[in-house]
Amino acid sequence: AVVSTQSTGDECGGILIPSNCTCSLPISYLPSQYLEIFWNIIFWSSLLLTWVVLPLLSSYVAAGEFTISGRIKRALFENAVIYGTLGILFGILLIYVVASKNLDIEAIKVLCITASNTW
Repeated sequence: AVVSTQSTGDECGGILIPSNCTCSLPISYLPSQYLEIFWNIIFWSSLLLTWVVLPLLSSYVAAGEFTISGRIKRALFENAVIYGTLGILFGILLIYVVASKNLDIEAIKVLCITASNTW
């Protein structure tokens, strides 16, 4: 079956592209190696902002201390208490689930990934 389009010469117009049509790469094209690098940069920077920077800034703004160093210490202390409590609770729940369900290491990985996405 021959595919027919309104294409002329170099341009590949129409919805269907014939097999003999050569299209140039778009300006925004990036090879896959660069996409992986950019994905890692975006992922890790958003993770750092979400779990470290923004909670610290929020606690810093809400702190009732009068000096900058006092506000920073208060913000660090509040976040340490929150993340420490959550870490202890997660550890207790993880030990309970592993002990009661007899999970192997792969099931524990899946459980941790699932738990990280539930927040």
